[in-house]
Amino acid sequence: MEFSDVTGQVVQTLTFPENKDQHHKAPCLFMDGQFVTGTDDGRVLFYTLK
Repeated sequence: MEFSDVTGQVVQTLTFPENKDQHHKAPCLFMDGQFVTGTDDGRVLFYTLK
């Protein structure tokens, strides 16, 4: 999965399996105009959808 900015430039790419720790897979969620996901190091990332 590729996420691109308004110019079409890819800003992040997710490949399977991005998270190798099967006990802590980060969910992907679309909420209130944002894409929300977690990272292996515990961060939560919010991407505004346009």
